[in-house]
Amino acid sequence: MKQILIVAQREFMVRAKSKSTIFSLLIMMVLILGGGFAVKHFDLFAPEVHEIGLTPQTQSYSAVFNPELSGLFAAQSGNETSFKIHDYPDDTALEKAVKDGDIELGLGGTLDKPVMISDGPVSPTLSLAVQSGLSSFKTAQYLSGLGTNLEEFTKATDPSGIQVKDVSEEGGLLGKMDFNPRLYIGNMVILVVLFMFIITAGNLVSVGVVEEKTSRVVEVLISTVNARRLLTGKILGIGAVGMVQMLLVGAAALATMIWSGMADTLQVDLGAYSGWVVVWFLVGLLTYLVLYAGAGAMVARQEEIAQTVAPLTMIAVGGLYAAMFLVYAPNGLALRVISMIPFLNCFAMPTRQLVSTEMLWWEPWLSLGINLAVLPALIWVGARLYRRGILSTSGKIKLLDALTSGQK
Repeated sequence: MKQILIVAQREFMVRAKSKSTIFSLLIMMVLILGGGFAVKHFDLFAPEVHEIGLTPQTQSYSAVFNPELSGLFAAQSGNETSFKIHDYPDDTALEKAVKDGDIELGLGGTLDKPVMISDGPVSPTLSLAVQSGLSSFKTAQYLSGLGTNLEEFTKATDPSGIQVKDVSEEGGLLGKMDFNPRLYIGNMVILVVLFMFIITAGNLVSVGVVEEKTSRVVEVLISTVNARRLLTGKILGIGAVGMVQMLLVGAAALATMIWSGMADTLQVDLGAYSGWVVVWFLVGLLTYLVLYAGAGAMVARQEEIAQTVAPLTMIAVGGLYAAMFLVYAPNGLALRVISMIPFLNCFAMPTRQLVSTEMLWWEPWLSLGINLAVLPALIWVGARLYRRGILSTSGKIKLLDALTSGQK
C-alpha cells in the first residue's frame, strides 16, 4: 500500500504542477464565470419582444396583444414571446415607423379591414399569431352582438383543461412550449465538463505510460514496484488531479448558477444532484482510465497513442452526443437504455436526473450497480494489457496477443 501511495503522490505532484493543467483549469473557470455574468447582466434568455404599431382606427386591437386584457382573443405565440404597443396618428406615420425600423409590424386600415404593414416578409410565427388573434377578436365581437356572455363562453371553450396522454415509446418529448434554454445549456455544460476531464485524464495516463517506456524509467520502477501497484498508483494520482479539477470547476459552476439565477429554473435539488455528478465522474474516470493505461502500454511511441485510444474516445463521444441530443426525450426508451450501459451512463444518467420527470429513484442506483459489477473485468483487462506491454519496446502490440500470450 505504501508503494501505491508513493507512486500516486508522485503522479499527483507532477501533473498538478504542470502548466498546461493549471492553464486549462483557469480557462475553464473563467469561461464558466463569464457565461454566468453574461446570463445575469445581458438577459440572454429574455422573452422575445415584438414592437407593434396601431392607429386610432385599429386601437381596439390592442387587447389582441395583451393576454391580461382578454384570454379569449389574445395573440398566442409561445411563452417566450411578448408584444409592445406603439400608437401612431395615421397609416402614413405607421408606414414611416416601419420603414425607419422603429417597429416590427404595423396594423393599419380599419377595424373591419385591418392591414398588416411590414418592411419585408413578416415572420411566419408573428404573422400566424397576429392573424389568429384578430380572428378571435372578431369572433368575440360577433358573439357579443348576439348577446353571448363572453366570460362564460371563454370558460366553456377553454382548452387548458384537456389532458394529454402520450403512449408512444418516445414519450416525454420536450415540446416547444416546455423547452427551457437554461436547462438545456446547463446540461450541455455539465456534459462537456465531464467529457473533457475524463478524456484529459485518460490521455494523461496513456501519455505518461509511453513516456516511461521510451525513457526506460519504467524498468527502474518495475524493479522495485510490481506492475499492478504501479498501475494502481498512477490511476489514483492522475484520478486525484482530475477530481480536484472537477471539484473546483463544479464549485465555480454551482456558484455561477446560483448567482446568475439559472438555479431557480432547475427542478432538482442542486445539492443532491451535484453529489451524483461527482459520483458519475468518478465512475467514468475509473471505467476509462484503466483501459487508457492499458492502451498506452501497447504502443512504443507517442505518435501511435491517438490511433490506439481512438476506440475509447469514440465511445465517450458517442455517450456525450447521445446525452446532448436525447435531452429532448428524457423519458424515452433510447435514453433509458443508454443510461444503464457502462462507458455511456456517466453522461446519460446525469442528463436524465436533471431533466426527466418520470425517472424512478432506484434507476441511478441500478445503473451504478451495473457499472461497478463490470468494473472488475475492465480493471483485469487494463491491468493485463499494462503488464504485457509495459516492458515491451519492440513496437506496437496487438490486442489479442496482449490478452492471450504469456509474458516473455
